[in-house]
Amino acid sequence: MSIRQRPITIGWKEWIDLPEWKLSHIRAKIDTGACSTALGVERYRILERDGQILVSFTPAIRRHSIRKPRRVVVPLVGYVRVRSTSGIVEVRPVIETTLQLGLIRKVIRLTLTNRSAMRHAIILGRSALRDDFIVDVGQKYVQVEKS
Repeated sequence: MSIRQRPITIGWKEWIDLPEWKLSHIRAKIDTGACSTALGVERYRILERDGQILVSFTPAIRRHSIRKPRRVVVPLVGYVRVRSTSGIVEVRPVIETTLQLGLIRKVIRLTLTNRSAMRHAIILGRSALRDDFIVDVGQKYVQVEKS
């Protein structure tokens, strides 16, 4: 649920936070051509603990301020088939977390994949942007203020 009632303008690149995982100031690419949001991870493991299916992973966030990457363990929401721009279909696990972008804080779904060959560790797709953001492709880093 966002704290504003109308969409805010963002650029094609923005700084985001993932507060549940204590990750802040992550450079994200806004990708209106992608339906889902993708988070780069080196690898992930599916676990079962107390009858619940979990995903264990380390976000592939390259930051000088992060000395040791943090392992994250969260419930698995499901799986989704994603077709890359090169036409390759990949089945990815889906998880949820809270996104903070400017003054907007909302729960989003993310897919996990290896983005090591990509410039941005995370891309925000249409499902995360819906109802809260308007993308101005001529700008970047528009939302620098935090609540």
